[in-house]
Amino acid sequence: MFCFVVAVLSYVLGAILAWRNLLIDWDEYLKIVAVVGGLASVIGLLGLVLSPIRDLNSQVLKDLAHTTEEFERKQEMLEKATQEIKTLELKKEDLNALVEKASLSLYYKAELKRMYDKLNKMIDSSEDISNLLKTIAKMEEDAQTLGCEIERNKDISVIISTIQKANERTERMLRFKDLVLSLLGNQIIVRI
Repeated sequence: MFCFVVAVLSYVLGAILAWRNLLIDWDEYLKIVAVVGGLASVIGLLGLVLSPIRDLNSQVLKDLAHTTEEFERKQEMLEKATQEIKTLELKKEDLNALVEKASLSLYYKAELKRMYDKLNKMIDSSEDISNLLKTIAKMEEDAQTLGCEIERNKDISVIISTIQKANERTERMLRFKDLVLSLLGNQIIVRI
């Protein structure tokens, strides 16, 4: 605003001085005023033109900032989606392995059932094997019954240690016998 007041006062003062022919001639004053007026018009037009450009630049900068924020947000979403895809791929691999194991397990169960059925048919067809298995089952049942009766007795530890010592002595005697027989057997073979 100050510049405008100074420009108007200079214009009026210059006109008075030129009209009185004190400093400059009236023709020169008109030339100077024409040049200054033309410059003022150009500056005014530039101001009018540059003002929307300045507004446009600020709008472009705002849009650019908004676009940058949007881009960063989209990039974060993309990174999250990529991470989720990797997690899902790992889960898919785990599930595939689990499916393979489950089908292999089902295959083994079916094969075992088929083999047990075949074994049962073989046992049923062979009277010797069938009788042997029945005898083994009966002996296991009797041994379990005796074991329960023995465990209820308070003197069981003394009895068990005595039986174990007797078994150890018997085993040592059998090993000694085998050793003597093997030594004598070698001498008998050497003499022949």
